[in-house]
Amino acid sequence: MKEGLVYVAKIARESGVRCKIAVASEDPSIDPVGAFVGQKGSRINTVMDEVGDERLDIIQYYDDPKRMLLAALSPAKIAKVEFFTGEKGEERVKIFVPEGERAITIGKKGQNVRLAGNLINMQVDVITYDGPMEEEEVKRPVAKVKKEVSEKVTIDELDGVSESVIATLTDIGLSQIKQFEGLKAEELVDLGITLEEGELVMKAVNKYLKN
Repeated sequence: MKEGLVYVAKIARESGVRCKIAVASEDPSIDPVGAFVGQKGSRINTVMDEVGDERLDIIQYYDDPKRMLLAALSPAKIAKVEFFTGEKGEERVKIFVPEGERAITIGKKGQNVRLAGNLINMQVDVITYDGPMEEEEVKRPVAKVKKEVSEKVTIDELDGVSESVIATLTDIGLSQIKQFEGLKAEELVDLGITLEEGELVMKAVNKYLKN
């Protein structure tokens, strides 16, 4: 940004396909992701027009590699993280995820987890895990909701969301309304839907939760 209050701290990119941009601010009162994206996506849409079909993930930068990794993989839910040294002395990390989170964690052709690893300069191994969740989710500003949603309530019950969007989200493991609590439309773009479709999904989710 021109004022220099928000800056790009790190980028991991596969040109023409997908890019993760970690942004930061020296001012603790500023939300760097929100400022970078702009109101209703005004700033990020300009960037997206330049890169064409390349998908952009805008995330907050953290010095701590674990927090950086969790942010880069969001909205996937990670059960636990283990850093270790490989056979050749290289730093590596294992992430343990529930079966239902595996697809969204890895991403199409492994792009999501590969780019997340590039942001922390480590190889990331994804391991299916059915034990308890040990990691806290990376905190992000979210609207408070009053309604408790059962894990059995699926996105088929959302009004105004097309069958094709529901099918796309369901195919990658996002089939329950509860999984969308606290997400932003921009975070759904990298899952194979447009920003407009993402906004419709989140509008329908928030409407459902407030009823």
